[in-house]
Amino acid sequence: MADIAIIGLAGRFPGSKDVEEFWKNLCEGRETTKFFTKDELRLAGVSDELLNDPDYVCASPVLEGVDLFDAEFFGYSRREAEFMDPQQRIFLECASEAIESSGYSSENYAGSIGTFAGILGFRNLAEYSFREQLAAWGSLIVLLVIAPHFLGEYTLFRIGLVASMSVTVIGMDLLFGQCGIISLGQSGFLMTSGFMAAWLTNGTFGIQLPVLISVFFGALFNGVLGLVLGLPALRVKDDYLVIVSLSLTLAIPLILKSQYLEKYAGLNEGGLFLKDLKAPDFISWMQPHVYRYFLVLIPALILIFIAYNLIHHSQVGRALRTIKCDKEVSMIIGIPAVRYKLLAFVMSAIYFGFGGGFMFILTQNISSYSYEVSNSLDFLFANVIGGPGSILGSIVGGSFLVFQPDLTQFVAQHVTGGKALIQCGYGVALILIVYFLPGGLASETTAWLKSKVWARSRRGAFQMAPPLDYDYIADKKNYFPTSSSSTTPTPPPG
Repeated sequence: MADIAIIGLAGRFPGSKDVEEFWKNLCEGRETTKFFTKDELRLAGVSDELLNDPDYVCASPVLEGVDLFDAEFFGYSRREAEFMDPQQRIFLECASEAIESSGYSSENYAGSIGTFAGILGFRNLAEYSFREQLAAWGSLIVLLVIAPHFLGEYTLFRIGLVASMSVTVIGMDLLFGQCGIISLGQSGFLMTSGFMAAWLTNGTFGIQLPVLISVFFGALFNGVLGLVLGLPALRVKDDYLVIVSLSLTLAIPLILKSQYLEKYAGLNEGGLFLKDLKAPDFISWMQPHVYRYFLVLIPALILIFIAYNLIHHSQVGRALRTIKCDKEVSMIIGIPAVRYKLLAFVMSAIYFGFGGGFMFILTQNISSYSYEVSNSLDFLFANVIGGPGSILGSIVGGSFLVFQPDLTQFVAQHVTGGKALIQCGYGVALILIVYFLPGGLASETTAWLKSKVWARSRRGAFQMAPPLDYDYIADKKNYFPTSSSSTTPTPPPG
């Protein structure tokens, strides 16, 4: 192994703004732990019961300057920086300071400069977010499960449509929101999986399977098809993927209308119907529309959960975000861009496959006229409106696709020239969202609500960045930072 020279070093420590000051404090034996009064901790939201606990220590290491992050320097907007974890902001500052201390200038140096850095994760904010999200998702799931007891057939059908559309928009998000790749032909995958599920469910070719298993094989077929189409296209250039997927969408309706499939595949003018979908014997008491509702809802929730973990808590998600942000940096640190983009395209095809299968279950029919190139644009617009890179944004986008036709019909019936007006309004709204809400409706609204909630809960307390878990700052077990934390938690400044 070649020798490694350490030419730059940076760090941020309690009571020390840099490595030099940290070393000076060590040599002088200076105490840098911050001690708080009970009034200060009370203002920070600590309960009297905890303050009166004899094991509770009113002290913690404090990092100075956590509110001095230069968002523009690091390429973030003020709103994005406001809702970043303070520890992540400090991490970025230290990475920049390490380059500066090495004597290099990224602005003047002709070559590539990078900093190799690692992190274990932000424990406090992650635990807070997990608790909040678990409560929200748990409440939503409970409501969806009991919905058939107080909602009618049509309403359940619409909820099922939202679930299937959300899965489909997640498929678009895996490609556009995570990789930045635009595909105009993803709706073709809705048709391939839908027809595959129909053939397997109806036993057209002598093989009859339960409808949900048929949908799974239809999605799996989409994954194989995505691999075959995406591998040669992505090896050349991302733009070729647009051409290949668009060709698929244009070719499939022509193939389905051929005389051969009309004769041997049971097609009726390019369409198929679902035959006698009934609940199994052990739940034979369940009404057919309720059975279809749960057939779509339960797998959709599982797929949403898988996508959330894939995007936010996996190596794949981190690699895709790196490739989207800076392809050159991803190549420098050894991320195989083509491999991960191909994986994203395959996963997108699979999610579109499940979306097409769910639509087949709900509508009980599928036609070669059901999906066109314009539908791919609809899914892309829904992803942009809801919020690229956000699971909640995909759900908002899926809901938009379901209820947008109702709004269009309502305006068209009550306003002269309403249809043209509403179409123009969608275009203007899309431009305004891209310009003023680049994170999408879901991300921006969530960020705004969090800021209001925390501002109200911390009114009269310390002015600070998004809050961390302050129970940590005075717990005896966590009195001093350990190696398991990437950075020291930041209590309210005294």
